Amino acid sequence: MGWGPFPFPGESEVDWVALVAEARIEEAMKEGRFDNLPGRGKPLQLKEYPFVPARLRVPYKILHDAGLAPAWIQRSQTLAELEERIGQVMEEHLAWLAREREAQERLAAQGTASSREQARARLELARRAHGHAVAQVRELMEARNRALDQFNQMVPNILWQKGRWSIPERLARFEAACRDAFPGLTAGAGPPSSAATPPPGTPLPPSGGGPEGEGDG
Repeated sequence: MGWGPFPFPGESEVDWVALVAEARIEEAMKEGRFDNLPGRGKPLQLKEYPFVPARLRVPYKILHDAGLAPAWIQRSQTLAELEERIGQVMEEHLAWLAREREAQERLAAQGTASSREQARARLELARRAHGHAVAQVRELMEARNRALDQFNQMVPNILWQKGRWSIPERLARFEAACRDAFPGLTAGAGPPSSAATPPPGTPLPPSGGGPEGEGDG
């Protein structure tokens, strides 16, 4: 069943979309599409549909669980997942940089030739890892904008369309936050008062024993 571009006379477009959703639910009930769904007879556990008006989330949840959700609702979930992933990657990277800074401070406090060498090696590792993180965030943001373009073409109400992200602007803010978390990322800077615990799976330089070899957990 198509969603159609126009409301019925005397009805708003949002009401018309709700009417179509209710009709599809009634049709699916007659066909027994809801008979064996997980959680039948229990209160609805509504997922977040940030691109769906709040008053329509219950019918869309029902349609989604029955495999009847329209394509633009599926695309809205992809958008939400991408945005959540972007936020997660940025938060994890900022937390890692904060641990790197603390590790550099411990190495600087030792004041030995060995600790200074370890600090330089860890700083280089941190800068490489940072470059990978920025590239990953950029790719995710580009994927988000592509998914948004598709969503805006599918959505039945132009008022539900969303704006594209300015990737250079968002990346600039992210990198500024990263420099605040770990000033040593700035090109040309020496080992700052911080140290590096690389992301999981990244090999560390030899610790040579002592506090600098301990993980930051």
